[in-house]
Amino acid sequence: MNAIAKSAAALGIVAAFAIEPASADMRGLRPSTQPDRIAASITFNFARFAQWKSDSATPGPLVLCVFDTNASDAWAPFDGEDVGGRNLKVRLFADADAPAPDCRMAFLSDAARSFHSTKALADAGVLTISDASNFARRGGAIELAIKDDRFQFEINDEALKDAGVRISSKLLRVGMKVTVSKKDVERQSAERQAVR
Repeated sequence: MNAIAKSAAALGIVAAFAIEPASADMRGLRPSTQPDRIAASITFNFARFAQWKSDSATPGPLVLCVFDTNASDAWAPFDGEDVGGRNLKVRLFADADAPAPDCRMAFLSDAARSFHSTKALADAGVLTISDASNFARRGGAIELAIKDDRFQFEINDEALKDAGVRISSKLLRVGMKVTVSKKDVERQSAERQAVR
């Protein structure tokens, strides 16, 4: 077992390594790598540890939108899984700027290179997760990273608050917290808009 898999096991992460697509939407995807599968597994587990303020008014499936220009089949095993009595629906988008209706969670892959406004997603009550470097410092809620051969995540409390999402204290103890001022987020958002 390599260091990434050991880190995931230490966090109690549910790992799904099946590659058979669960739905027609998942066919034709590239084969997943171990980091793909671990990122998908950890994202699934965040759904288990998250509570949305607006959930009581929004019955039905929990929609996870995955924005990745080169999505893998790592997401397939989680499509249709039960998350606290709700059916998890995984939607894949190759275009990072595609509209994201009904999303409660969004995984924004580093491979996408262009991101939705994390602030706009948070304002819509979407929990944002990414493997992009400095994602939490740029206003995203949860950043996944491999540091010192260990899988870690950084949590931006301000982004969680903006999205109306509360994360279980069990998960918060394991993650590293990032303090980001609103001024930094606004500045970085303006910089991203200027690049487009």
